[in-house]
Amino acid sequence: MLLRIDFRADDQIRSPDVNGTIYLDPKTYQIRLAELQLSKLVAEVREITAVKVRTIFRELSPNILVFDRVIARCRLNGRQIGDLLRASGGREGGR
Repeated sequence: MLLRIDFRADDQIRSPDVNGTIYLDPKTYQIRLAELQLSKLVAEVREITAVKVRTIFRELSPNILVFDRVIARCRLNGRQIGDLLRASGGREGGR
């Protein structure tokens, strides 16, 4: 079972920051999973309505962690960017 650490940007911060959860290996305290989302969006780009990223880590060699997978969920005017990309005939990356 992984150790869970939740964190939130202070409400007094007026610029974009992150909220999220980090999951640690309980024996080594290495990060195994990170789930982050923007706490405040950039005012100049109102079309972006959500940004969430999930990063899964794996151990390449002892004590050397690398990103195994990065999954991003972004919304543009309330719609998933992946849905907009597929509707326009585009391919999703990372596969």
